[in-house]
Amino acid sequence: MEGLAEVETPNAFVLNIKGYGEVEAPDASVLELNLKVLRKPAMRTPRNIFIINLAISDFTLCLFTQPLNLYLLLFKQWSLGEFMCKFVTMAQGTNLFVSTISITAIALDRFQVIVYPTKDSMKKLGAAIALISIWLISFLIASPTLLFSVVNKDVVLEEVPNVYIYICLEDVSMEVEKRAYSVAQMVVQYVFPFFILSVAHLRICNKLRYRMVTQNAPSAASTSFQRKKNERRSRRKRKTNMLLAGIALVFALSWLPLNIFNLLTDFKGSYFSGRIDVNMVYAICHMLVLCSGCLNPVLYGWLNDNFRTEFVNILCCPCCKIGHNRLKRFFCCSRQASGVPAITLTKVGNGQSMILDEGVGNGKSGSLTLQYQTQQT
Repeated sequence: MEGLAEVETPNAFVLNIKGYGEVEAPDASVLELNLKVLRKPAMRTPRNIFIINLAISDFTLCLFTQPLNLYLLLFKQWSLGEFMCKFVTMAQGTNLFVSTISITAIALDRFQVIVYPTKDSMKKLGAAIALISIWLISFLIASPTLLFSVVNKDVVLEEVPNVYIYICLEDVSMEVEKRAYSVAQMVVQYVFPFFILSVAHLRICNKLRYRMVTQNAPSAASTSFQRKKNERRSRRKRKTNMLLAGIALVFALSWLPLNIFNLLTDFKGSYFSGRIDVNMVYAICHMLVLCSGCLNPVLYGWLNDNFRTEFVNILCCPCCKIGHNRLKRFFCCSRQASGVPAITLTKVGNGQSMILDEGVGNGKSGSLTLQYQTQQT
């Protein structure tokens, strides 16, 4: 009967609506900032492109897929037709696979840059091909859900057989196939990516530890400047290790409950029916996944030094930049007036080295060349 709908779980409705609102706004703003950052050619590295792809996946999940998923979860009647019934589950699966594959690609790119820096890194064309492949592979992996989702007629009252509603649900005749797909989905979407993520991050931590040992080896010529430099390296290493551990932990805790829930409902669905509020449990598991989408911009964007610098430049008002330039000029003039040589930083070649030139002051002049290697983490 047209227009007949029933809200199954009010608590799940409130939980999902709150989660949708809290995640949608940050994802939209962060995606806009990321696209602005990529306007600079220097920021169009393969890893940054994968980060943007992750932001796009999280954004489309919240903007398009999640509202339809809420409708499917909360209302008994399905009035959007069989095509949309199949599309909702397939689109959600595609978004989830794109997110996990993008996270895996970011980890592998970081692993290659830090552990094997001498090897040729992926070029922009290769990154573009990888992006297309990620979406195509994700769509193919999620395509079996088109077979599992069907629209059935359900009689409201047995006394009135002519009154019925349409329900979007899984095809019970394909129970064996659905169980096999759930196991394969957990392996491809959770177990395999988490294994790669853990191994890559452990190798990165070991590489950084080995590099710290060799660079911080004590020598007779050690100075206070060198000791402070070593302390900065140690702090940077601890920060990197905490970031890598946080990425792995967020991924594990966010995706594990949903995968376990899918397995239990596919293999023991009849046991849980009537014992627990299945919709409420699903809403909680799905909220954890959405929380990962809210944390990804922080882990991969704000905690990325290059992205954070560009974010600040974009968000700062023009008057802030003018004040910053005036402060730099005042600092240099003050140094020269007081007889302290002014220091000029000159970038040399792709941002890989800097030259410090001291200007003339009180008849003194000098120059210092500082060579350093930058490693993205």
